[in-house]
Amino acid sequence: MALFTGAIAKLRLSLLSGLPVLTQGGNLFRMTTVAEITGAVKRLPKKDLARFRKWFVEYDAAAWDKQLESDVAAGKLDAFAREALREHKAGRTTSL
Repeated sequence: MALFTGAIAKLRLSLLSGLPVLTQGGNLFRMTTVAEITGAVKRLPKKDLARFRKWFVEYDAAAWDKQLESDVAAGKLDAFAREALREHKAGRTTSL
């Protein structure tokens, strides 16, 4: 029996590990490699692919925001901010 069978296969996230799992007939199949995940995504029906895209855009944006907040809190962007302020004070910036 194939793991990926059109509309029967549903890709969703496992909240336990953050790794996608494939659900089929109530069974869970943990996907642990990019190749497995890629294969599952390629086999999604158009409707499910659209849902997956929407979820992934939101997931990726949240991960980016979290990393940026962490970098700001750790002071990793302080040097860039100081440089930007120096450039602005020196008149080397333009209004947007």
